[in-house]
Amino acid sequence: RRPQPHAFINHKRRDIQTMTDPVCRSSSSGPLQQQQSSDQKEKESDGRPTNECTDSSTDGASAGEIIENDNKKREREPPNNDGHTDPERRPHHPEGCSSNHAAPNEPSATKRPKRRPLHVEAIIQPACPTPLDELSKHVEQFILAIGQSSLMYRSGPVDLQIAPQIVRESCVEVYIAEIAGEDQISDGSTTETSVGMASIGSWNITEIIVHAYVLCDDEAEMEELENADDEELTACETLTLPNSSLHGLWESLILPHETKQNLLEYARSALLFSDLNVSSNIIDWNRVVLLHGPPGTGKTSLCRALAHKLAVRMNHRFSAGGYLVEIHSHSLFSKWFSESGKLVSRLFNRIREMVEDDPDALCCVLVDEVESLAAARAGGGGGAAGEPSDAVRAVNSLLTSIDRLRRYKNVIVMTTTNLTGSVDVAFVDRADIKMFIGLPILEGRYEILRSCVNELARVGIIRDDPSQEKNDSLFPSFRDHHGASKQQSDVYNAGALLLKCAEIAEGLSGRSLRKAPFQSHAMFVRSSDPVSIEEFLGALEKGIAKEQEDRRKLESEK
Repeated sequence: RRPQPHAFINHKRRDIQTMTDPVCRSSSSGPLQQQQSSDQKEKESDGRPTNECTDSSTDGASAGEIIENDNKKREREPPNNDGHTDPERRPHHPEGCSSNHAAPNEPSATKRPKRRPLHVEAIIQPACPTPLDELSKHVEQFILAIGQSSLMYRSGPVDLQIAPQIVRESCVEVYIAEIAGEDQISDGSTTETSVGMASIGSWNITEIIVHAYVLCDDEAEMEELENADDEELTACETLTLPNSSLHGLWESLILPHETKQNLLEYARSALLFSDLNVSSNIIDWNRVVLLHGPPGTGKTSLCRALAHKLAVRMNHRFSAGGYLVEIHSHSLFSKWFSESGKLVSRLFNRIREMVEDDPDALCCVLVDEVESLAAARAGGGGGAAGEPSDAVRAVNSLLTSIDRLRRYKNVIVMTTTNLTGSVDVAFVDRADIKMFIGLPILEGRYEILRSCVNELARVGIIRDDPSQEKNDSLFPSFRDHHGASKQQSDVYNAGALLLKCAEIAEGLSGRSLRKAPFQSHAMFVRSSDPVSIEEFLGALEKGIAKEQEDRRKLESEK
């Protein structure tokens, strides 16, 4: 089955490594520009060239043109003995901004924060009349202007009300993705928590990468196979990517930041090796991912979200988008001897046909609860005359099918399991990355409950407090709560109530935490009228305590 092609804009890379002082390019005048202007006058009096960040020639220019002008100006500045440009000839950098080269009294480069690319995702109107390349450039300039004015980029949706008209009319949403990076920065240029990076100084951005795409609204299509009884069975379902049903799922998953980032980087490297035709006889990689951990930790949702995110981030590589093939493992077992292995082979033959028909589309295969198809064969037993059991045949067929998919560059296989010890060792060995998804830590539990309560406030189940300032969130983030003092009563008290709920929820999975608000409302609120935030948090605390007590009783009965 060939997915319907969707319009994509190849992501634009604009190198802004020389953009170390974004505020200098702002058209507004202020103390920083006045100080810079005085520095420039001194340079002009010596007859030396200046680096005019507010040069009128940059008005209306793209990021690339601005950078090209900066590079030409910097080339005219001779380096001093230590390889840096003369301090007197370097442009002035306001306090808090960093330059490309450290001054003699500045910390060494190893202590300075790493510079990163900024990924921007833009959802385009389905019937957008603007040429895609032109629209991509406008989105880039809009994001660049935000960095110039605020000096910070914050993860999350961008307010389109302040965007140029062409961006407002053509885009459904513009979103600054989580900032990539693994190091904790303590110089104030970024804020970072264990669940993701919140913001970064614009002077630490190397390039702006725009991913523009159109969401598909199609529902999943069922793929059927005939069994030995000539009955139709649903073997898998296929969803065209990127899809509106998965939009926002990646951002809603509260997981350690390195978990998401490592998966993205793994997929990027796996496809890079394939595109460069690295010999698989020398370096072995199968493009197979295995996520394991306790139930309810978000493994399946993470696989679906990863497939959607890859279709967005790799639109320059796969112009036809992609599709997610979710295999129904339980449907592939038959009462007839040796039939299960044949069904597995036929299903993967169908997948290979899809991959061959659409080489410009990314195919993500999801096998949930992979232990159903890849059960450990040791001690699996056999049939008459030493024949292997039907389950063993199914495992052999799965392993052979995965090996055959290796030669296709546009396939990634994602699998999950709650029972790692039950998975055949040969399958585990084929997985390139085996990632443990554990129970959420305190910060994760706080952020999950925070997102749930904010949603209830959005729909009116929790009523607004007129004494509090209108905000997108009723509660501070985990980081902001720890930074608030007891004198900041509104911020501190609201966060303290929610933090107490998160503390007593230790040991609960993400799935259980997201059920807790519903269970608490049903058991302890018992009203269709809006309730105050204090009343609901009291009910939430009781609901979580009851859930913990019920779990202890179940454990004692085992």
